[in-house]
Parts: sequence; C-alpha cells; structure tokens
Amino acid sequence: MADSPPQPPLRSHGQCPDCGAVYDEASRRNSTANCCDACHARRLIFVRTPPPDALPEEAPRPWFRTWKIWLLASVAALAGAGFLARKPLRHTYREWSKNIHARRAAQAFERKDYAHAILDGTKALEFDPFDAEANRIIAKSHEVQGSPDAIPWRARLNLVLPGDPENAIAWARDTLKIGAIDQAHAALSLLKPADRNIADFHELSAQIAMARGDSEKAESHWIEALRLAPASEDFRMKLALIQVLSHSEKIRAPAAKALASLSEIPRHRPAVLRALIEDAVNRQEFPLARKFTDDLLATPGATFTDRLGHLSVLRAQDAPDAPQYLEQLRDASLTDPDQLAALLHWMNQNGLPLLVSDWAPALPPALVSQPPVCLAIADAFGRDHDWPKLNALVEKAVWKDYEHVRLAHLSRAQENSGTVVAAGTTWDRAIKECQGIPDRLAALVRLAQSWHWDERMELALRKLSTDERTPLWVLDALWAIASKSGDSGELHRLSLLMVKARPRSPIARNNFIRLALLRRADESATNQLAADFFKEAPDDINRAVTYALSLFFQGRVFDAKETLGKFSEPELHQLEPALYFGIFLQASGDSERAEKFLALAQGRKLLRDEEELISRVKRESRFNTLTPSAKQSPAALK
Repeated sequence: MADSPPQPPLRSHGQCPDCGAVYDEASRRNSTANCCDACHARRLIFVRTPPPDALPEEAPRPWFRTWKIWLLASVAALAGAGFLARKPLRHTYREWSKNIHARRAAQAFERKDYAHAILDGTKALEFDPFDAEANRIIAKSHEVQGSPDAIPWRARLNLVLPGDPENAIAWARDTLKIGAIDQAHAALSLLKPADRNIADFHELSAQIAMARGDSEKAESHWIEALRLAPASEDFRMKLALIQVLSHSEKIRAPAAKALASLSEIPRHRPAVLRALIEDAVNRQEFPLARKFTDDLLATPGATFTDRLGHLSVLRAQDAPDAPQYLEQLRDASLTDPDQLAALLHWMNQNGLPLLVSDWAPALPPALVSQPPVCLAIADAFGRDHDWPKLNALVEKAVWKDYEHVRLAHLSRAQENSGTVVAAGTTWDRAIKECQGIPDRLAALVRLAQSWHWDERMELALRKLSTDERTPLWVLDALWAIASKSGDSGELHRLSLLMVKARPRSPIARNNFIRLALLRRADESATNQLAADFFKEAPDDINRAVTYALSLFFQGRVFDAKETLGKFSEPELHQLEPALYFGIFLQASGDSERAEKFLALAQGRKLLRDEEELISRVKRESRFNTLTPSAKQSPAALK
C-alpha cells in the first residue's frame, strides 16, 4: 500500500485565562506566558510601567515661564503707574471737563441763551473755581438780563483778577444801577492810575459825583470824558446839562447853545428840552419855558410828568388857561390810577390840597379807596387839617401793601382829635407792619419827619438802623440827632455801622477810632488802629488829633501835645483840633494857653465824654497828677 503523505503534527490549543480566547500553545513555547498574545502584551506593559511612587520627579518650571506670575506682574505695574500718575491724570480730567463746560458757556452766551451760559459756567467752576472766563461769562449773563446777581459775581471775579479794568468798570456800572454809590466808588478805586485814563472811568466817576450832589466834581469828570471821546454826543449832553445850571453866564450860555443843537437829535430831545425848561424857569423866563414845554409835549418821548411840568409853567406865569389845563389832566387821568395819584400829589405840593379835598367825592370810589390814589387824598386831608375826613377815610379801610401808611395816617388823625393813647397804640401797630421790610419803615420815618414827630421819627430810625440793609441816609439822620444830644455811646454804635457801610471812608474810620478811644473800648486794639490810621496820612490834622488822643490815654501827654504842635496856627484854630489841643495843653500844665484854645472850641457841641474829659483834666491838673516831672519820661506815665 502506497505510503500516504506525512500529516502535520497536531497542535495543542489553550484557553487564555484572562480573556478566555483560544491560542496555539506551540507558538508560546519560548514564552512563560500562558495567555493569548493580546493579554500577554498588556501584561508586559503593566510590568514595565513603574508605579506612581517610583516615577522620577519632574524638574520645577522656572517662575518666569508661569503665566499667572506675568498676569499679576502686569496688574501690579498698571496699578503702580496709575498711582504715580494719579495727580496728572486727575488734573488732565478736570482741565478737559472744565474746558468743555467753559466752551459750552461761551457758545450759549453768543447765541444769547443766558440761562445755559450760567449753568455751564457754574459747572466749569466746579472743576476750577478760579477760572476767570467762566466767572466773567456768568457775570455778563446776569448783567445782560438786568439781574443784580451780577454784582457778587463781579466781586468774585475781582478776587480772581484783582484790579482787572474791564471787570472794575462793569462792577461800578452794575452797582450804580441799584443806587449803591459807595460800592461803585470802591469798585472804581480798584483801577490802577495807569488804567484810569479812559472815558468809561470818568463817565462813571461823574455819575457818582452827581449822585453825591457834587456837581463841580462831576463837571470835571465829564470834561475829561469828552476829551477822551470827543465824538460822544452823550458826554457832550451830560456836560451841557450841568453847565447850563451854572451861575456864571460865560459857562451857562455856551451850554444852552450846545443843548439847543443837541435838541435836534431825536434820542436826546426829551432830556435836552427838560434841561432847557429848568434853565428857563430858574431864570424866570416863563414864556421861553412855555415854548420848550410845548415842544416837549409834541415830542414822542413826552410823559405824564412832562405834562405836569407844563402845568407848573402855566401856573408860574399865571396863565389864564392853567385851571382848564388842570381839569383836562384830571379827566385824562381818571382811567389811570398812577397818573391820577401823581396829579393829586402835585396839587398837594403846590398848595392845592383843598382842591383835592373838593375833588375827592366826585372821583370814582374804586380809585379813591385803593392805593395809590388814597395816599394822595389822605395827604390832602392832613395838609388841610381836616381830621374827621381823614379818620373816616382810613379808619376801616384796607390798603394792602400800604397798611403801615394807613395806620400812620390814622394815628395822626387820632392824636389831633384828642385820643393820644389810641394814637400811640396805632403807631406801634404801624411799626409792626414794617417788620422785616426796611422800605416800609423808611416810609414811616419820612412821614414822621414831615409831620414833625421828632420822637417817633427817632424811634423808627433806631429800629431801622438794626437791619443789615440800613440805608446810609438813616445812619446820617441818626448821627445828626445823636450829635445834637451829645450821646457819644449812640455815636459810637453808629460809627461802627458807618464803617461797615463805608469801609474806605476816612471820615467814617476817623469817627469810629476817636469814639472808641473816648469810650475806652478795647484800648490796645484801638490804639493800634489809631497809629496805623495816622501813618497813612500824617499831614492830615484830623488823623493827628485822633492819634494824639490815643497817646494821651496811654499817658504820653507830651507826645500828644507835640503831635499836634507840629501843625500851623490856622489849622489848630479849627474847632476839633483847638478842643483837643487845649485839653493836651491843660494836662501838660500850660493852663494859660489851654484856655485860649478851649475858648476857640466853644462853638462846637461837645459830647458827654468830651465834657467829662475836660472836667477831669482841669481838676487833676491842679494837683499836677497828669503832668510829668522834669526827670520823668512821658513813657513812665503809661
């Protein structure tokens, strides 16, 4: 039998204990593994991988390769830079914000939007309170609107730019509009001498002088203003208006001629004709005055006051048509309470109160019972001494804002009817109606003065002087009253108020220091004030008197006498220098010469403290208690 081909050896198979797969054991003879190839490979990987504890430690990463470190470093650098640059950054931000608001304010002012100009200017000042242009825009905005708030802004701008010519001129102009003459003068005084050679300065100075009644000084300023601005018709007119009232015909005649030429200019015609009327009336040329009044009434700018002026001219020349013209004015004013009141007041002041009383029943009751017509009718009844009519008019009436005036008239009617106690009570009610309103109290003062109620006028003046807004004329009136009575205590109180109202006035300062010395108030401070005040103008004898009085109260009698002894005899013969020089001579033992100077001062009303001082000096000088010995220095008496 043929041999069969050899058969391959039988393979033995095994089963993997790990995964259960069948594998060929012959392929695994040289291996100790008893599992399939896949599991054997996994076992090799597991065996070759060391455990975690056996892994080698990685080298630490350098700090500069860590992103967190770089992030923190960047933040810190930015914070440090911001801290170091905080002031420049803040300054830059504030400047940027300020410039934006300042530019908006300027643009708003140019387009006449003054409310937004003020608003943006105020915001600009929040970033820089000393910004001059923002202050100026706000001040100009208030000024254009006619608001008195421009004045404090002008004062604030002066703190930023002291002595700025434009601001000083505008400040003076604004204060003049509200009648603050002393403030206007103080504002102009801020100008340096080099900045005063301008027409505006002399124009305002002339207006201040006119307000103070100094026409001579006003004339000199108008002349200088016209020299600097020869083309100004306004300056030429203002100068002519002053010169036409001159007593010198050489000055008056050219001024009248200049006014005649200016009367052809429409905008000047009313003011010029009024001045020509006044000039003609002063010279009693009534036909010429009537011609001017006729021309004025034919001018478009004529007012009801001009018609009253025409009536005055007619009555001055005894014109037969004067009564008829008066009735025409009455009929024309029946529909206008202000014009009717002006007519009735004119009649009262021109000796026609009885005619007003006769007209009163025929006037419309609605006009007669209400201000301002009732004020003129009450004045007419009072001038005519018709107390029953006055009492009936004011007793049960209601005059609203003029209630204080009604009560004052009622008090007058009661007093003249015999009910004096009721009159006093009514006057007190009138004073209470003026509580916190100085203008009303000032009206009562004027009424009391016109009725010659001196005591009530003084009480009202004293009450009015306690208000911070006290008018200067009140202080002047109280000063005159206290000077007559010699009340140095009241004068001392008033002098303090006057210094506050007129801080630059040498007279007010001198009065305050001297009265403080006489009253021995705060002597050390007052002595220093006297010395400083004297050093400002040592050639002024009034200042020297005050300084010498300070030396005298310090015991330096001879120094006081020598301070005044340097002046000439004519200067020492004036009332106040003679009085105090006589006191110092008496204190130093020169009684004979002292009597001569004290006799010169007899024409002066002495204050109570001055009388006591003279008595004390005369009494003590007899015993030589005020006179130092030859070996004793004046300083030893201190």
